[in-house]
Amino acid sequence: MENQGDGTYIGEELTNMYHKQKQWIAFHSEVSGKLHVDKGACDAILYHGKSLLPAGIKWVDGDFQIGAVVDVVYNDQIIAKGQVNYSSEELIKSKGEFSEIAMSHSESKRPEAIHRDRLVLSIKEAFKYE
Repeated sequence: MENQGDGTYIGEELTNMYHKQKQWIAFHSEVSGKLHVDKGACDAILYHGKSLLPAGIKWVDGDFQIGAVVDVVYNDQIIAKGQVNYSSEELIKSKGEFSEIAMSHSESKRPEAIHRDRLVLSIKEAFKYE
């Protein structure tokens, strides 16, 4: 559709907005740190399109604030990058914890360390799994 017919177009602007956010994260953002994740988090991200929760984070590298872009690393391989809902300081306190506990350490009050809408697989991983 070329948005020239009569009627209501649903979802196109929202889809375009998500596409632009992910494109910025993938190609134009500066990486501020790394989140090293366990196998469960890696599988959830790669095979099931899930968000990264604090429970899946093993350790944090770098000093970054809420909204920064970080690499997501499993076994020394970058599997994704995304925009964080927690600062590095907050994630250091809450890594490996359930979301409810992690949220008590965070200003943002978001259960996800990185929401899937702000998470992009690395090129290598995208070709493998998508």
